[in-house]
Order: sequence, then structure tokens, then C-alpha cells
Amino acid sequence: MAKYGLLIPRCRYVMLTRIVSSYLNIQSLFFRVYFLLVWVSCIGLWSCARVSQRHSASVSQTVVANDPSVPKQLSIASRDKVRVELYGRSTSGDTAFLELLFSKLNTEMPGVIDFSIDYLDGPRVGPISTCATHGEKMGDIFQLCAQKYHPILDDTFAFFNCTNRYWLDPLESGTRCVKSLGFKYKEIQSCLYNGEGSDLRRASIARSAARILPQDRCATILFINGAVYRGNFAFPEVANKICSHLSGDVPTLCKRPFRPTSVEVIAVIERKKINDARRLVDKIAKSMFLNLIPRIVTVESKEGALLQSKHGLTRFPVFLFDSKVKHEMSYPLFAARLIQSADMLKLERGGGGLLAFKEICENNLDDDDDGAIDCDDTQCVHRKVCKQEQINRIDYFTMPLAPLCNWSLSQVAPLLQKSKNNPIDLHIHYMGSVGLGELLTYNGVPEIQAARRQLCVQKLYPERNPKTNYPQYLNYILCRSSGHPTEDWKECVSDSMDVKAIEACATDSDSLVALAHEYKYSTDYGAKGCPHWVINNKYPNRKQSLSKLHPAFRRAKRFTTDVLEHAFCLWNPRSVVCKD
Repeated sequence: MAKYGLLIPRCRYVMLTRIVSSYLNIQSLFFRVYFLLVWVSCIGLWSCARVSQRHSASVSQTVVANDPSVPKQLSIASRDKVRVELYGRSTSGDTAFLELLFSKLNTEMPGVIDFSIDYLDGPRVGPISTCATHGEKMGDIFQLCAQKYHPILDDTFAFFNCTNRYWLDPLESGTRCVKSLGFKYKEIQSCLYNGEGSDLRRASIARSAARILPQDRCATILFINGAVYRGNFAFPEVANKICSHLSGDVPTLCKRPFRPTSVEVIAVIERKKINDARRLVDKIAKSMFLNLIPRIVTVESKEGALLQSKHGLTRFPVFLFDSKVKHEMSYPLFAARLIQSADMLKLERGGGGLLAFKEICENNLDDDDDGAIDCDDTQCVHRKVCKQEQINRIDYFTMPLAPLCNWSLSQVAPLLQKSKNNPIDLHIHYMGSVGLGELLTYNGVPEIQAARRQLCVQKLYPERNPKTNYPQYLNYILCRSSGHPTEDWKECVSDSMDVKAIEACATDSDSLVALAHEYKYSTDYGAKGCPHWVINNKYPNRKQSLSKLHPAFRRAKRFTTDVLEHAFCLWNPRSVVCKD
């Protein structure tokens, strides 16, 4: 940033020189006067615009500071602290970097920073936001819910630092970090899905909108003691700025001089993607290092071939850092991905991002550096490629108020009755999606309520009925699936079931979280529409495949019991059901 500071005055000097030169070249007195009037008018308009902009910023800061409806986050401002306001996006690399930076500053200078964070969303065109993706919005909500139930600043930074390592999947990383940090799991999960998190995000967006101009609401903006910070995001510069606002007995960090490290990096890239490499190196330089010395080498060059041989490079782009990178503040952001290679540290860009990596489920690598490889990773556990075959098992994905789903589910009952002493292991799952702080399904809130009750009945009454040869809960689900499923659900509760227990369970936040996990499971598995059966936990049988397997399906276009039996017996030929 220092070079830009020197460049601006020089540009002004050159412009002034050209103006004077143009003025002297004008021979006519009239045109000389006209020239002067034009430039005086331009300077006056520019000055007014600057004053208006400063006044607007001052007014917006006053409004936010004095408005009781806009509460401060995390901590209360104090005269003895430096107020830091961060406006960003939960999956932004710049925001993640600043969260790490202020976490380190908070450790080095405890009690000095009064930190708050609010989230940005760009100007809207219709229902579409220009910058915040659905996953990013969920990341915002997860962070806000964690802050609400763990408002201590150290806890907040611990959560940020954990989730920022795996920001590609906010739900997965948030859940993982809540558990590993020992946070209030039940309360935070409930906050995610009951609308509380959405309210928190709307309030946060409102605070941001009062401070940030519309054209800047997709960027990362930092205020220090009420003024916009326009310097480099490198640790020494930000720390110096914080220290400049302190007086008296300042922390030790403010007393020692900062000497930025010169970090050398070699970017090894394919020639056809060299422009992408330049942009990526520029991004690293601006957001992570104060003094980065980059050098781009193409794979096709002689030096590229030597580097491939020396460091065993197979995936590109690859970044080779010198050992000085270990002394940089940003080092922890990607330290887990750096591999010692000869005299350098190697960073391979895998899984879709530089700062975080998503597990690829079948490449025999630990892409996200959590110690689990491929199917052992929680990100892959529900993927089809990782499913282990379990004989004599049927999974069905349904929506409780969808007629075709209900009719197809009813066809499993005769098959279960035929299984006799070797009962089929039936699992019923629910299809939907996790929206912005809420659950979404085709038939709306009534279907969500129906699914929560069915989950509770499955939880409370899993015992098998010896007369029908299928679980007790299935009696209730089949009853609700027949006729008119929107009528009073209590009519389908048998004498052996407790209406009050089901009602209490279905209104508890646990059932909401359980349904959210069901929706995520069905989404991860790729279940879309009915009928969607999975045989032996591994072999999906949809309309398309079943129409090829059984003539009855082609004729009737319905998922009948004999079609299901035919599909089941393809993978379970020794089952009792298949011997008749």
C-alpha cells in the first residue's frame, strides 16, 4: 500500500503541471478566463462531494451509535479500548484473514480491542443477492448463533479460527467446530433452523447497511475507532494502527518495531492458465503478506520440469514457499496444507480453494487436513461412493404430504409381511432442503410438522409388531399415508402409543434438528422425487432404472409391490422373500 501512497501525490503533480502548461499555451484572453472558470468549477464540485461524503459517513456513524434498536455485538465499547468494527462475509478469504489477525492481536494485547462483526449482503436485484451465496448466508447465521450463545470474545475467535479452516461447507464446519469446542450444541442447532438465526442475520445486515455504501457491500470493510481503515491488511500495519490509538502504558507489542518479512513464492502453473495464476498470486499478496516476492514458472519450461522432478509435483497450480513463511502471521491459515519438500514448503491448491479444502471422497488424500481420508471423513459418510453394502435393507426417501410418495411407501407392507423370521431392515428418510435459517419442503409448514411427528413416532416406537412383522411406527406412517394425510393425525395413533409424548417430542427443538439432518442426508445422497428406494444401503432404484428392470413398471407406471420385490431380490437372492 505504501507505493500507492507515493503514487497519488505524483499523479496530482503531473496533472497540475499539464494544466499549467495548457493554460500558458492559450493565446486568447477570453479562452484563458473561460479555462480558469471551468477548472475552478470542477475543483468546487469535487470539494463539495468530499464534504458531503464525510458528512454522510459521520451521520451514519452517529445513527448507529445512538440507535437503541441496533444492538452492539459481543462486547460493550469502552474509553480504554480501541473499537474495531469488521463488516464482511463468513466465507470471504479477506474476512477470514482479519478474524485470524484480530484473534492474534487479542491474544497479544488482551483487553485492548472492542471487537464487533456484522455481515454484508450486496444490493438486491429482485430476490437475488449479488454476492452472498446460500452457503455463505448459512455461514453467517451459524457464526451469529455461536456468538449469541458464547458471547465471550475468546470463544468467538476460537469458533472463527476453527470454521475458517473448512469454510467451503459452513454447515459441516460449523457443526464440527461446535462439537470440538464444547459449545452449546442443542441451542445453536435450534437457532439455525427455528428462525432465530435468520432474525439475527437480518439485524446484522441492517447494521451493515447503515454503515456501508451499497456499492461496497460485497467487500470486506474495517473501521478502527469509527474511521474506515484504508491500509494493508497485513499484521504489522493493522497492529501499528491499533497501537496509534493507545496512550500511556501501551502493550509490549506496541513497543517493539515491526520488520515485515520478505516471503518468496514460486507459482508453478500450466501455460494455458497463467493469467489465473497471476490473479491468484496477486490475491495472496494483497490479503496475506505485506512483502510477497512472487515468481511464476510454467510447467512446460525447463525450470518447471526441474521443479516437478525435485518436488514431485503432479497437481497444478502449486505454490512453493521459502521457509520464512513460517514467521508470517497468516501462516496458520494454510499451515495444515503446507508440506515440507526439499528446502521449501509446498502448497497444492486442492478441493476448490486456497484457504480451505473440501474432502474429495475417492482420491486417497486427506484434502481438508482433518486426519480423515476419503470415506472416513464426515463430509463423505453419506456419499454414494462410501456406502457399505448391508444385505436385507431397504431405505425409502419420502415427503409425508406427497400422494405418490405415500402410495409408493404403502407397497412395502406386503413385502415386509413376507420376510417372516428374517425381517427386512426398513429405514424411512425425508426429503427437503435447509433454507436460510429455516427448513424448506414442497408442501410447506404442514409437511414439516408431519415429518417431525413421524420422526418422533419412529424414535418412540421402534419395536416390531409380531402380527404384521414390521415396526410399530410403520402402522402410524401407513395410516397417515392412506386417504387424506392432512386430517387429524391423532386418529392414526394406536392404543399402545402416547399422544402427549408424540406431541411433546414433535414440538421440541430436537425434532427440528433431526429433520434438518434428514434433509441434509437426502440432499447429500442425491434423493430427488418419489419413488426413491435404496436397496442394501448402496443400490438406488429410481423410476428410470426400474422401468428397465421390470415390465410391470413400464405398463402400470406405478411402483407396485412386485416391482419392489423384483428390485430387492436382484441384490438379495437368498432372502426368504425371494424363495417363493
